Amino acid sequence: MLADKKKYVNGLYLNIYLTKDNILIPINLRENRKLCKGKSYISKHNYNEIKKINSGTKVKTNYILNLEEITNLDNIKYLILNLESNNESIIRETKKIIDKNKNIEFFLTANDSSILEKLLEHKDNYKVGIIVNDIEDLNYSTDFYIINNNNIDYKVIEKKINSGEMIFINNINSKKDLITLNNINCNLNIISKHPNSITNSF
Repeated sequence: MLADKKKYVNGLYLNIYLTKDNILIPINLRENRKLCKGKSYISKHNYNEIKKINSGTKVKTNYILNLEEITNLDNIKYLILNLESNNESIIRETKKIIDKNKNIEFFLTANDSSILEKLLEHKDNYKVGIIVNDIEDLNYSTDFYIINNNNIDYKVIEKKINSGEMIFINNINSKKDLITLNNINCNLNIISKHPNSITNSF
């Protein structure tokens, strides 16, 4: 993840799932479909069972770090967590991790509206935001917004940032993507799948 056009930030944006034995694990959509056959599969199996799934490679064990292990990695200062579950237990388990890691700043969001509402109701030592799908979503009062690249007019983004709103621009994965941001005259928070490929442009 990158921020403010000049500074490299040590942070991660993760889609988080809850296993049957209440372990929080990050899996992206492609891995989810190939490895775990959907989030319902994850919720019905223990963490160790999921690690043993043969995903079609010669590697017999999948090295999926759980969220607690990720917080122990060096230089992790920020974690943006998208909670992929409609089970409120995911909030309880996430809060346990947050309480044990005061040195990490946590940003939480969820695709499920009921989970998002619960996060807002019981907000403590973390920020709560939404993933923006259309311009109307920017009317919600929240701590931050995640906007996919080219999803919202950049003049609207610039206006929101200049008014003090925290916005993350997602899917900035190449120098070409960076060029599209040149018209925004303000500091930016950028989420990238390939940060090493664009850091030299800052």
